[in-house]
Amino acid sequence: MRKAAVLTGFIALLSVFLIAGIFLTVKNKSNDIEITEEVIAGDPAYAEGLSVEFGAADNMASDNRWTVSYALRQGGAPAVKAEFHKKILPSDSKETAAPDVCLTACPADAVCFTMAEAVSDYPFLAEALEETASETEPGKTCRKEFFLRDYTANLPVEFFSEDSIKRTQLNTDSSGKRKDFSHFALPTPEDCKVSVEIKKNKSDEVISVSLSLSSVGLSCFDSRGIFCENGICVSVTSPEKTESNGSDAIPAIPNTLCGIHFIPYEEQNKSGKRLYYRPDMDDAQLIYPMKKDDEVLKLMEDPENRELILILREKDTTVVSFIDAETMKVKQRLSMDKNISQSRLSCCRLFNGSLLLFTDQGNFTLIYKMDNAYRTLSGSFSRGGLTPAGLLLYSDTLVITAAADEAAPINHYLLICDETGTLYEGFYRFSLQSDTITQESSSVIQDLWEENPMSIRRRDPS
Repeated sequence: MRKAAVLTGFIALLSVFLIAGIFLTVKNKSNDIEITEEVIAGDPAYAEGLSVEFGAADNMASDNRWTVSYALRQGGAPAVKAEFHKKILPSDSKETAAPDVCLTACPADAVCFTMAEAVSDYPFLAEALEETASETEPGKTCRKEFFLRDYTANLPVEFFSEDSIKRTQLNTDSSGKRKDFSHFALPTPEDCKVSVEIKKNKSDEVISVSLSLSSVGLSCFDSRGIFCENGICVSVTSPEKTESNGSDAIPAIPNTLCGIHFIPYEEQNKSGKRLYYRPDMDDAQLIYPMKKDDEVLKLMEDPENRELILILREKDTTVVSFIDAETMKVKQRLSMDKNISQSRLSCCRLFNGSLLLFTDQGNFTLIYKMDNAYRTLSGSFSRGGLTPAGLLLYSDTLVITAAADEAAPINHYLLICDETGTLYEGFYRFSLQSDTITQESSSVIQDLWEENPMSIRRRDPS
């Protein structure tokens, strides 16, 4: 035991010295950082007075952080200041989480261990279950097929969520019974069959009930959604047609079903805590009707402005709608230009209440609020495949940075534009990169763009 304790202490002491050595090695490089500026378009004078700051992490001592900033100045190389300490830069942007709830058509596809459980979960199939059970002999298994339309006019629907607890609560009421989702009335196809298989033991007791669907796929519509402060917003649209799912295999979606639906939470108390996971389907409503061919690109919430943001592709045009989170009424609709509409949307990010749309071609549009209305400011980088990292809006001028290469993310583009177009674009290459500083052939710098994006500041002229 004593030897193990001594060995553990030695390893801990060695680790302290190793981390200290890495810290000093990297810190000594701070004064050696150089930046080269390549003017791509416009006049560098527009960048005068701006400063840019970003952070990076020590790969071997994760508590250590670089803070690198540089000031742009006309007629000379950028002035660089680098520090190596335990500072984490605050983010000016907020990347909304991916939708974590959606609807799915789930027409009786499950395994139950008792008849009571099967009837409770699928009450509309009670007669089919009882008929199959009556024909199942003790110690045997019996399987029968039924046309689903003979038992239900609409396909059963349920919520799907990555969180198993939320998913259970979303699909059942407070007593544990399956929720009624008739609000999402998806007609049952005529040729849709359900297979019921029941197995009994020798005592004539049902020990398993299996239900499975045939003749139709489970993806009868596309859906995505988000948990909002007071309820769930979920979209229902026609699935994209592919060679594997041809139009004949997909039941038609009623026009009254296509769009964005809002389902308020049913407030419940349990052990003194309020739970908001069970939806109140009686008050569900269609808040944003859509056409069958419309495609939902993004559905997100802006808690600061108390709005829902819906980004759609309507035919060949990308449309952004802002919906009041309390009244569920559309406040404003904006149609994007062809640079956004004809490219793939790679990023939708909120920067201090403004929404940035970024495409794989390097085109972007910033939607910002002025005089209680949204306006747009668009531009384009000289190349595509970029990731936005920082943004500053002052007066009617937009400054935006974008990372150029995942392998060397410190290198980046900086673009300044206004309503007239690009005023300046430059490419900034740093001597410090992830593989520049090494300790025993291991990289000790790891850039964290997602956690620490660039912060852009404009110095006060006074």
